[in-house]
Amino acid sequence: MSTPPSQPFVLSANFSAHESDVRCLTSLPDGRLISVSRDTTIKVWHYQPHSSTTTTTTSHSSGQQEDQSQFWSVQSTLRSHQSYVSSLTAVQINSDTYMLFSGGHDKQILGWELSQMLEQEIVDPQITHLGHTNPISCLASASFHSTYLLVSGSWDNTIRVWDSRDCLSTLKGHTAAVWSVVILPSTTSTTTTTSSSSSLLSSVQILSGSADLSVRLWSAKGDCLHVYEKLHQQPIRHLELTPLSLILSCSNDCTIAVWSKTFEKYQELVGHDNFIYSFKTLNNYQNYQCASVSEDRSLKIWQGPTCIQTLTHPNTLWSVCTIQPVHGGQGEASEDVVVGSADGSITIWTRNNQRETSREKKRAVLESCLHDSHTKCHSGRDKIGRFRRT
Repeated sequence: MSTPPSQPFVLSANFSAHESDVRCLTSLPDGRLISVSRDTTIKVWHYQPHSSTTTTTTSHSSGQQEDQSQFWSVQSTLRSHQSYVSSLTAVQINSDTYMLFSGGHDKQILGWELSQMLEQEIVDPQITHLGHTNPISCLASASFHSTYLLVSGSWDNTIRVWDSRDCLSTLKGHTAAVWSVVILPSTTSTTTTTSSSSSLLSSVQILSGSADLSVRLWSAKGDCLHVYEKLHQQPIRHLELTPLSLILSCSNDCTIAVWSKTFEKYQELVGHDNFIYSFKTLNNYQNYQCASVSEDRSLKIWQGPTCIQTLTHPNTLWSVCTIQPVHGGQGEASEDVVVGSADGSITIWTRNNQRETSREKKRAVLESCLHDSHTKCHSGRDKIGRFRRT
């Protein structure tokens, strides 16, 4: 395939976010970042430069980049889970309000209403869903005009479909933990404003990936429509549908696979040397690019089947998402990549040189890598975002 060359990612920010592993990340269209952790908390972060983008541009042009980490701060901390939190999804319910759902090892799914203005600390969620008999491992959500659906997967081998009040259906068939769920576009028109939760169950389909090595296609009302077995050699950790109708999956077998919608293998991405926990397609997969994170402590940037950049970190990387800062650039430079680490930190990588961090911050991150006795870093340049092919 012929695609244009890409700018390398460089370090934008690195900051201590939680007291333990950052297990999942997501972002909102308004530029806020949300993280969940083994420390049982959920944090909402916002980026607030001390001045306009003009100052940032000026400081870069003069060669004096600022440490972008200082501009990230906690807008709100959500506390109600009784054990560590491992999954997260957000759905927009009106022009300026989102419902955030979190799932954890306490077997609860909690729903939080996020407006532009939040209290510094929130302890009472608006919604509590109970029903799973083991920890919640994954969540997905989608809005349909006046309503939305929430889908959860669990170590109890089941998938549940919820509206704002109730469990609408339970999907049974997997023989091991469900690690990923994806809500597929509705198979019928949703242009009417009368979409109800019950009617959506017949039109919406769900993909699920499991530790039983299979992907299943479901009707949201509970019927298993197809089973795709042994797509990977080890448990499937994450699935994602692209606008090109391609499906990506990653696994403990250290590979990412690209599939047609009927699960005929299109490509295989090989380069990690340990479990791949998650990945995220970049810029709607327009250039066949994605970012993946692994037990091997690396963030890898892929273009098609080729790894075009490896960014090594001091610790295991659990989670990855993309974010479009309010003060963004154009094209691929408008989207930053965010990763969450086992050491409780968040690291942000950018292709926009106006959001590149200071030399001092790069040096500090490099030293963190070099002083970690388990790191697989080989040279200082690769540690702080220099381009390399692997």
